[in-house]
Amino acid sequence: MARLKAASAISNSEAHIEMLKCYLRESEIILRALEEQKTTARETLLHEKRLSEARREHLQLQNELSLATEKHSRLTRQKNVLQPA
Repeated sequence: MARLKAASAISNSEAHIEMLKCYLRESEIILRALEEQKTTARETLLHEKRLSEARREHLQLQNELSLATEKHSRLTRQKNVLQPA
């Protein structure tokens, strides 16, 4: 039973990591597009706000991915402990 729960937790963790990687790739595309975008003086403030938000979201996704990867490693180690020798 414990091995089944560990396998399920690892599977969920892998799916979460893949989802975060996808979001991170999307945020990189948005961030790159905003950084390359040229703006008029009137649009500069709004553009800077969007760029700042995109950078913040990108950093948050990187942090979430790092935490999810650490959790996944911990779950994998726990599963290995539960496996019979």
